[in-house]
Amino acid sequence: MEKYRVKPLSKWWYAGFVALIVWFGYTKLTIAGVVVLLYFLCLVMALLLRKLRQAYADHKIRKVAYILENVHTVSELSKAIRSYPKARGSLKLYLLNMALEKLSEIGIVGTRINQVVANGRLCYFSGHGLQVPQKKRNGELYYDWDASKEITYYVFPNNFEWVSNSAHQAIPIKNIIEMSLDVSNDMLSVMKRGGGLIYFYGKDIVLLKAVITSLQSR
Repeated sequence: MEKYRVKPLSKWWYAGFVALIVWFGYTKLTIAGVVVLLYFLCLVMALLLRKLRQAYADHKIRKVAYILENVHTVSELSKAIRSYPKARGSLKLYLLNMALEKLSEIGIVGTRINQVVANGRLCYFSGHGLQVPQKKRNGELYYDWDASKEITYYVFPNNFEWVSNSAHQAIPIKNIIEMSLDVSNDMLSVMKRGGGLIYFYGKDIVLLKAVITSLQSR
């Protein structure tokens, strides 16, 4: 993977500084000199903050790299993601991509789990999360977290299944026609053949999508 880099300062920072210097050089006004000095100090502070953000990101990346070093199975990778340090935005996406790179390294291998729902079948992935209904209010869609259900999800050779306290549901993998993650990469929408979207939330939901996608291509 390419090294993670914090977004650089906008070119307008530098353009503004040059413009102020030109203004001061042309007018020789004292106020212009004061403005240039203050702007310069702000520019230095912005550069220092960017450097601190890069150091902060590098620290988290090293921490995740250490966590992933001893990961050898998909189950261990799921636990590793759940122990990730908190991150947002592009840094969070980078850390999740590190996990997906690790997934391609260790491969997706089915194991037999000792649970009734497995019924002797190979299981490629299992995890815990929430099934969250999406509703509409005043013309706007929203996630109804109060109506969400805690679930355990499983990926078998032919089915994606999930179990809650009140139900056991399944979708044949061949009937999943589209999956997409939201901007947080914690919510997965699954579109099944015949219409209808189902939403699943989980810290390791990127693995669920990756495993299903891999099985679909086999």
